[in-house]
Amino acid sequence: MKRRSIIIAAAAIAAVVAATPWATGRWVEHLLRARVAQVEVDKSTRVLLNVDRYERGWQSANARFSVVDRNGTTLLTVAAVIRHWPFTSAGPAEWDAVPELGDGVRQALAPWGTKLPELTTHTRLSWRGDVLTQIETQPFKRRVPEVAGGTLEIAAIAGTVDWRRDGALAYDIALPGLHVERLAVPRAEAMGIIEWKDVVLKGNGWLGTVERQWNQAGSLAAASVTATEAAVPVLSATAPVIAFASREEDGNVGIQIRTAAATFNAKNALQDLSDAAVELTIDLRHLARAPLDRLLDATRRATDRESLSESVSAEMLTEVLRGSPAADVRFASTAREGRVELKLALAFDGTGMEPKVGSDAWQKRLGAQLDARASLALVVRGARAGTKLATDMLASPSSASAAAAMPDVAPPDADAVARQRLAQAAAQGWIRIEGDEAITSVVWRNGRLTVNGQDMSALRDLAQGLSRR
Repeated sequence: MKRRSIIIAAAAIAAVVAATPWATGRWVEHLLRARVAQVEVDKSTRVLLNVDRYERGWQSANARFSVVDRNGTTLLTVAAVIRHWPFTSAGPAEWDAVPELGDGVRQALAPWGTKLPELTTHTRLSWRGDVLTQIETQPFKRRVPEVAGGTLEIAAIAGTVDWRRDGALAYDIALPGLHVERLAVPRAEAMGIIEWKDVVLKGNGWLGTVERQWNQAGSLAAASVTATEAAVPVLSATAPVIAFASREEDGNVGIQIRTAAATFNAKNALQDLSDAAVELTIDLRHLARAPLDRLLDATRRATDRESLSESVSAEMLTEVLRGSPAADVRFASTAREGRVELKLALAFDGTGMEPKVGSDAWQKRLGAQLDARASLALVVRGARAGTKLATDMLASPSSASAAAAMPDVAPPDADAVARQRLAQAAAQGWIRIEGDEAITSVVWRNGRLTVNGQDMSALRDLAQGLSRR
């Protein structure tokens, strides 16, 4: 009897052990389908997840997932063999996969997207449904035969994407190097080379929440970026960064955008900059969250410009403006050639605003102030280059030949002409010259325009008259 009990107990244990992977697999499928459905209800995202195939077995499952946009276009597909616990290193499931870009994405990148480095992912699913994905690639280099001399070189990529059950999303991806050779640069006479070093994409946000979440941040930074045309460096920057952040406070939304570089060098038709520290910041405040969410939902539903104009109503815009939004924009650059600083402050009084108001009412509700200062050397050089560029654009072959037939005449001193025009602008009150800087302050308040303290409302009236024609 005792022996029989032992046999029965052993058989029961064996049955439980044998059934565990199957039961785990069923639970895993439930968790994964729940995460996919979670994205479906997220109104703020422009992508969806689909389960194209899910064939559950005893210790594993064969599955195929796809990432599509709201129009149904496939952006990415992932085929995976999902291992069930206890055949995993941790958690109820894990899998390795090599994602594939959709045809539309490859066509958009063509010819550069015809062949790209193989991206390997290792994903672990926790018992509560958190998804952690590790990403890596091998170094990659290839010639692009469709482009004469084209070369694409990508260093090994590594990173993680952590997507929690509550929708919290954190990502950190490093790209040590990207080198693109013979890349066509718009309006450039020669094909160029662009190279990025030590690129890092990181941030935190939300994916798969019913309500739009505004507390998030992200950045794209690099150690350096350079662009070359015809073997001549035309642009370089050290520590370039683009950062974005949003926050919610007392029912309002704030958004900040920042781009900067520790040193920036550029050579172009208008202005050369050497070792310039550059920073541009945009700070939006007091955006009423509820109407802003409705406005963004309407924008997301629109498929083209016509449907966008039909979806976004004047009432939606008015509701956002009732929150009395404000914005600060600042640009600063300090280079060997000189210094530039621009500060723009905007504020809108939306108190008691009605959907249909005239342009005069809008003008009186809007307040703006622009303070700008720049080194005279930079202003003179920019004015000189701008004049030359405009002259070259307007010159015709006949006028050029006529000029060539005229006797040699010493050209006017370009710097002297530019300084003379600056003096005229100062005399008319458009700028102030203080030491080695040109300064101006433009204020719009209560429908009146002043420049450096002088009433310039006549200019406003002229612009309004021309716009009504």
